[in-house]
Amino acid sequence: MTDKKGRGSGGGDYVGYRNPPKSGQFVKGRSGNPRGRSRRPKTPGVCGDSEFDAMILEEMDRLVSIREGETIEKTSLMRAATRAIGLKAAKGDVKAYTAVSAKRAAIENRMRAKREETLRIVMEYKEQATWELMRRKRERTSGPEILPHPDDIDINPKTGAIIFNGPLTLDQKIAQDLLVSTWPAFERRWRNSPSFRAKDSWSLRQCAKFRRQFGTVVRLVAKRASKTNSWDLATLEERMDHLRRCHWPTISRDFPPEFVQSEYCFKSIFRHWLGIEPTEEEQQAFLVEARKVYLRLQ
Repeated sequence: MTDKKGRGSGGGDYVGYRNPPKSGQFVKGRSGNPRGRSRRPKTPGVCGDSEFDAMILEEMDRLVSIREGETIEKTSLMRAATRAIGLKAAKGDVKAYTAVSAKRAAIENRMRAKREETLRIVMEYKEQATWELMRRKRERTSGPEILPHPDDIDINPKTGAIIFNGPLTLDQKIAQDLLVSTWPAFERRWRNSPSFRAKDSWSLRQCAKFRRQFGTVVRLVAKRASKTNSWDLATLEERMDHLRRCHWPTISRDFPPEFVQSEYCFKSIFRHWLGIEPTEEEQQAFLVEARKVYLRLQ
């Protein structure tokens, strides 16, 4: 028997609501949850969570296996989902057909608007460039090269297709003019080389290959509206800058870093295009760096 305060008839401490027995109470100085509060699952915020977005994109690119007839194909999850919606539309699902049709119409409208905007920009550029060339001719003045040349832009009035028959950038024009200016002398040196005179098969094939490429460029330049040769008009500094930016990275791709940065190496390779020779100081500096590279490779 217990009284109203929960004491037993034999006495003792109260045991009841919010007063557990001594054996069930927490020990003083020790946490009742030593592992701590469990972490809540991460959920994306209102503006999106970068980690969650990356997870979604990664999942959409995950490869899955889909079966069509007897064949099993691996494709991305996004493509598989798109194909599944298309198949549901093909089977007569009205909701799937409506979604696919609306999406296709939106894509076609966006692409049409992009083509129309591009066509408008090109036509405005062609008109303004033509007026500028007419002004220069009328006032007998000159100015910077207009690229692409307006006469090199062909627009199909029926389809709206835009065709560029000439260079689009100054680097492209200089590269073409460089080949036109240097090819005759280069071909003469090649023909006078011992390997070509000995009718070496590799040398003959390479010469024929370069001759075909040169013929293509010459035909393109002959049809080009702008007849000026940017390479012949460029200064030595402009020529060196063009070669460093557009040709030297490809030619020196497998060179040691010391050779890539060497003025002697650069001028030696392009001496026939630049018409200059490396100085004695540049040659001595190159020999010092070459000796270091040789010792490092031993």
